[in-house]
Amino acid sequence: MTISRRKVLKSMASAGALALPGGVFAPAIAQGTPVRIGILAPRAGIAASPGISGLRGCEWAVEKFNAQGGIAGRKIELVIEEETSPKDTIERFQKLVQQDKVDCVQGIISTGVALALGPVVEERHGAPPFAHRAGAVPSRSP
Repeated sequence: MTISRRKVLKSMASAGALALPGGVFAPAIAQGTPVRIGILAPRAGIAASPGISGLRGCEWAVEKFNAQGGIAGRKIELVIEEETSPKDTIERFQKLVQQDKVDCVQGIISTGVALALGPVVEERHGAPPFAHRAGAVPSRSP
């Protein structure tokens, strides 16, 4: 009888999963507070059409997820702010994070706003923003 490498890896993975204590994932699931998602979307000007469409899509998805019990039993709550100029949007981003205490921030259609917001996110919150994480964007250097 031959045992394939795949069977060995599968059995090791299942044994490891069974060995985990039951409460490992409980802290994230047990929280009764809603998942707060900050949305920065343009609702006026040249980018209003994609901004409003994206916002409607988010609201529709939140309704669907909440009707099915939310995320890990937590309802989803949107906190919506306007994306305008880079300076104003940076202030709104900081408000979402510091005052509204959102779990994540989504949106940003304008490249100019995204480029201005990127260093602020990285400097103040310690994490590389968007797809600029190491390894996420392939290098174009020869």
